[in-house]
Amino acid sequence: MKPILRHKTAWNLRQSGKTYREIGEEFGVSSTRSQQLVASHQKRIDAISKNIFVRELQKMSSSYTTRILNGLRNRFGDVETIEPSLIVSMGYKELCKTRNIGLKSASHVALALENIGSIKDAKKWKTKR
Repeated sequence: MKPILRHKTAWNLRQSGKTYREIGEEFGVSSTRSQQLVASHQKRIDAISKNIFVRELQKMSSSYTTRILNGLRNRFGDVETIEPSLIVSMGYKELCKTRNIGLKSASHVALALENIGSIKDAKKWKTKR
């Protein structure tokens, strides 16, 4: 397994609730080493973006992430300056009209907004307007 994929897999396992010991057993390494793998991927995520919304999208490890970020870039320019409140105010239906952002991508955006606390319930936000 490639190192980057190994780090990402360890990070995903940790996010799903696995302990460092369980992750270590899965990779055949110590719990300390598994902690290092997870920390390495977290550093990569943190280095990619300083914008909490963009970082949350990247954490979701979705195949839609690149598509979503490209769509937001096309509509707003620099994604680092996008305020989550701007996306909340435009609404789900308007977001779906953005190039490269369809229903599934917009659902991922809704979950990211919910995870960072910009909206209370992704399902309710999607049905508004």
